[in-house]
Amino acid sequence: MDDNSYKDFVDRIDSICTQYANKTAITYLQNNGSKTIYTFEELYKRVRTAKVQFADIGMLPGDRAAIVAPQSPFVFYTVIALAYANITSVLIDSSLPVEEIERLLAISDVRAIFTVPGILSESSISTSEVFTFDISKKSIKYDAFDESVNVVSSKKTSDPATDVIAILFSSGTTSSAKGVMIKYAAALETVGKVAYLANIKDDSAFLVVLPMTHIAGFDASLTVLRGGCIGMIEDVDATKLQKGFMEYNPTHFAMVPRVYEIMEKKIRQEIMSKGKLIEFIVNTLLILSGALRKYLNIQLGRSMFKGIRKKVFGERIYFLGVGGGICDKATAKFFVDLGIEIWTNFYALTETNIPTVATGIFDRYPVGTEGNIKRFNDIDIKIHNPDENGLGEVRVKTSLIMKGYFRDPELTLAAFDGDGFFKTGDFGYLDSKGFLHITGRIKEAILMHTGKKVAPSDVDALYGKLCPEVRIASCGVQRKNKTYDEVHLFIEKGELTPDKQQELQKSIIEFSAQTSTLYQISKVHFIDKIPTTSVGKVKRFLLQEAALDQ
Repeated sequence: MDDNSYKDFVDRIDSICTQYANKTAITYLQNNGSKTIYTFEELYKRVRTAKVQFADIGMLPGDRAAIVAPQSPFVFYTVIALAYANITSVLIDSSLPVEEIERLLAISDVRAIFTVPGILSESSISTSEVFTFDISKKSIKYDAFDESVNVVSSKKTSDPATDVIAILFSSGTTSSAKGVMIKYAAALETVGKVAYLANIKDDSAFLVVLPMTHIAGFDASLTVLRGGCIGMIEDVDATKLQKGFMEYNPTHFAMVPRVYEIMEKKIRQEIMSKGKLIEFIVNTLLILSGALRKYLNIQLGRSMFKGIRKKVFGERIYFLGVGGGICDKATAKFFVDLGIEIWTNFYALTETNIPTVATGIFDRYPVGTEGNIKRFNDIDIKIHNPDENGLGEVRVKTSLIMKGYFRDPELTLAAFDGDGFFKTGDFGYLDSKGFLHITGRIKEAILMHTGKKVAPSDVDALYGKLCPEVRIASCGVQRKNKTYDEVHLFIEKGELTPDKQQELQKSIIEFSAQTSTLYQISKVHFIDKIPTTSVGKVKRFLLQEAALDQ
């Protein structure tokens, strides 16, 4: 245990909230069109008051409290208040089916639940032994909670952990979600590293859209601890996000790759609508901007494309971060050439925290890599059992590593090798300069009859060009008594008519027959919706199950 980590966190809150008392900490853009400002002084008052109130109702250091609510300043306040009282936040995605929420609550064994009306209304979870906090009332005071709940509880935590700031559940893309214990020390160190990579200062404004249930959203929110401001949007969607850029005018923004791909597409469509000549000129200038930056370290894109960036992101944006997956190289290049000053690919898992490897302010042309493994002395990366091309499993030893999987010592032990490196389950390789390149997931990799493996993301990229208007995802399916996989392609129906589906399937099969055997499709499926996690990662194991059921 890091004995001083909790104290260091409290000292940081005390210091930052006192130093910046009258400065904005959070800006909240709400559905009714209003903009609510919360200062550091208000944040400080809430967390200090809550610490006393938690003690009054018998909650102890090391206890756990679940937060099951949509992203909002009140979720953020609750996380900080619990951490200040040395109580672990268990963050559960409120958009999950109620049955899954029940399962995660049962696993977590919490003494309190922070939620909003409606989420647990159909749940069979008994709240008779836990405190139920209604954070929709915009208060952390327990006298604002459900009056039917006793404020004295006999329930005690059998395994308190005073060095754990939060438990986040890993995405479960290849298995059931696991509770990952994040340490105070790791959270504080992450804030410093992210601030360095992203050039976060006390005048920075970070628009936080990713939820705190995701490690990227959790860490982005904690950038407040550097004295900067964060912005949040109530019930964010594409329309509200665009409006949010204009109203909040951020310097920093981070999102999953899919959103950037959609943004690029819309920007290019807008350029195309201006006519062939304008399209040619802009594309030529993009090529020039990229070449000057890459080879001569000359940043002309910042001035050349100021108007485009302002229309999309507001006039102050200079940092874009990618979390939750690998961004398409062409999309990354587009935004870098467009004059985004800092483009950061965050390669990380919930277990290893952010940043494991990342590009940042020091990278001249951060395209086509997750970053250099030599950037931080306390983060070691190795490629385990590489093949003839240097491709193998990425393994990580870092000071930011999780404490372990909640109440699962066997799984925790199995997650590390004999040298203390975490087994990421990702395929990757290192180039001659020490830059890491991720190619796919080991468990998701498709094993061909030739013994070679192909990443589903590569299959997606290839066939995505044939059907750019719909969402697709591939997976490997191993049939009984077979030692290799078939490649199955899933396509969201969307607005595709039966005739269009048939036409698209025919073109895919024809294309497949002519391409490399690594990318040949065994079967095409049309489904209502491709299953994804809350941050857009495809749950390929569910696609595999669906294929086997047919």
